[in-house]
Amino acid sequence: MKKIHRHRFDLIQCKLRARIFCRFLRKSIFLCFVFALAACYLAILSSAVYAGLEWTANGEAICTAEFVQLYPTIVSDGAGGAIIAWEDLRSGNSDIYAQRIKANGVVQWTANGEAICIEWNHQYFRDIVSDGAGGAIIAWEDLRSGNFDIYAQRIKANGVVQWTANGEAICTEAHHQFAPTIVSDGAGGAIIT
Repeated sequence: MKKIHRHRFDLIQCKLRARIFCRFLRKSIFLCFVFALAACYLAILSSAVYAGLEWTANGEAICTAEFVQLYPTIVSDGAGGAIIAWEDLRSGNSDIYAQRIKANGVVQWTANGEAICIEWNHQYFRDIVSDGAGGAIIAWEDLRSGNFDIYAQRIKANGVVQWTANGEAICTEAHHQFAPTIVSDGAGGAIIT
């Protein structure tokens, strides 16, 4: 019972911190929602309760690179761990990185994450789905051509990207394409809309 209580306490603290931050920001409801969602994901990851194993009291570092990491998105690796993808500004542009963490809290890939896309200009609004083999497929908006296009990348359970460096083009039609969503196709691939 004590462990469940701690988990509830972490989520309550997450919500309180999000409310305080949103009052401070007073920018928009959308920014508050995004922050609250990211804070809750991080609270779940940093909780001392995960798959019945004890992690460090303040959570496990997924990325400690300089500058800013934003909007983590998480998916199960199918083995009790997780794969996390996020936007990363360490290069001065918004890039996409990912990291795998085992159920025992040990990160599995390169320190500070594997580069999914570090192409020129910005990459935003990524979504992630399990590939059913311990890896993931990640889709995002990509501004490399001057218009927002949709790209995707598959990363194996061992942290090796599988497709073209910096992602496969999914849609590069004229004008902008926004907000990709991704679901498994049940055969190791994905459907991206």
